[in-house]
Amino acid sequence: GVPAGARQRIVFVVTDGAAPAWHAGAAQPVLYAWAQRRPVAVLHLLPPQQWHRTGVAPHRLWLRAPAVGAANARLRWRPRDPLPAEPPEHAAPVPVLESRPRWLAAWANLVANGRSRWIGLPALFVGPDLYPAAAIPHPGDAPTPHQRVREFISHATPTALVLAGYLAAVPL
Repeated sequence: GVPAGARQRIVFVVTDGAAPAWHAGAAQPVLYAWAQRRPVAVLHLLPPQQWHRTGVAPHRLWLRAPAVGAANARLRWRPRDPLPAEPPEHAAPVPVLESRPRWLAAWANLVANGRSRWIGLPALFVGPDLYPAAAIPHPGDAPTPHQRVREFISHATPTALVLAGYLAAVPL
């Protein structure tokens, strides 16, 4: 366990991955800074089959912590599938989780059971210079409301479409 009196913090970043900062790579250096000092995870609000449409595109990895409460930068990793490119040596993996008990349990097992077995989780590779300095898109570049609705309808699940219909009728 963690030594008595030791104060350890973890960071959960809760997101839908839609913010311009995710697409431009501006969020990743912040994750990297936290990942140098503590356990960090991204809790994605969308189901995994929708993640490819967001700015959060994790790789399927096997992760292993060298000690209880190890910072992400100290995690050992190996790919579950071939990677499109080898990440730089200094890159840190940050697990991306769905908000379901088995996902949270897997991450808790990784953090709380140092030197445990390998745990399969999707993860982003983050680093101070992994993402090109891209400008956050200007609001004038945003799609029109009609384009947004068409895009949503083309990818939404039936449940999401029903929920959107209910919300459209609610005065906000």
